[in-house]
Amino acid sequence: MAILHAAALPPGWSAASLAALMGNETVQALLVDVDGPAGSVAAPAVGPAVGPAIGPAIGPAIAPVAGRVAGFVLVQTAADEAEILTIAVAAPARRCGTGRALLDAAMSAARARGGVTLHLEVASSNEGARKFYASAGFAEIGRRSRYYPDGADALLLSRALGPRGLALDPGGLA
Repeated sequence: MAILHAAALPPGWSAASLAALMGNETVQALLVDVDGPAGSVAAPAVGPAVGPAIGPAIGPAIAPVAGRVAGFVLVQTAADEAEILTIAVAAPARRCGTGRALLDAAMSAARARGGVTLHLEVASSNEGARKFYASAGFAEIGRRSRYYPDGADALLLSRALGPRGLALDPGGLA
């Protein structure tokens, strides 16, 4: 996961940092495993982040990826607030639904743990990610000036998830 994260989001997070996050009971790690059931999103078999496979399909095929993990997301839920800590998709698995499957899985996981609002941050310079999150119903709620090493601002995005078991449409941001 650390190798994939570094490739997708240089300089990436270390294996120790990812392991520490996954050891926190409020954090769930969900991944797309190329060797798993076709198109499934599942929790890896480590620490408290373990959970049942959850799974929107991600399309007819996932491109082969070194390390066999096509993408992953870490989502933290505390009380009724949830946050995507990171989401990374290997280059060969981009633009085939992997990111959307991971985002949908993160929203479902957060909702199942009582989250009603999901937050994340994205670099203002990352136009593709900004469009992706907007298409999923996220709206800008704040900004951290010059947050990233390259001087880009961090845009704080949020969307309502609705009460447990109730999905709101992407336009349903409270």
